[in-house]
Amino acid sequence: MNSSHINNHAIWYLILTSTINTLAVFIIIPLISLYSIDMFHLTAVQIGFLSAIWPASAFLLSFPCGLLSEYLGYLTTLRIGLFIKSAAFFLIMISRDIHLFCIALALFGFAKSLTSSSIRATINVLYLTNS
Repeated sequence: MNSSHINNHAIWYLILTSTINTLAVFIIIPLISLYSIDMFHLTAVQIGFLSAIWPASAFLLSFPCGLLSEYLGYLTTLRIGLFIKSAAFFLIMISRDIHLFCIALALFGFAKSLTSSSIRATINVLYLTNS
């Protein structure tokens, strides 16, 4: 196999895993709300604010995380992001108070920003080297 064939497979692999990752995130959104109702007895407005933590942190940190991935390398940043995302899911799972839950959601947004920017940049690099 030549290198362009390998790069083409890598691009499709990254697109597929990114799609599965995004699908998993959107499946978790209602679960966070249900968990918040059951565990913390929050109102709908409070759940709305709570549910906005991870998208807000992902939005605010997307540019700095992109710069960080340029500095550290895309693969390293992707690995760090996946590790932080696993830690955030673990914290969400064990959180018994609202403060730890909010910290875990912010960490999840940070990790989402790290992984998303790294995957997109890696696909771009592989595409440019393929053409």
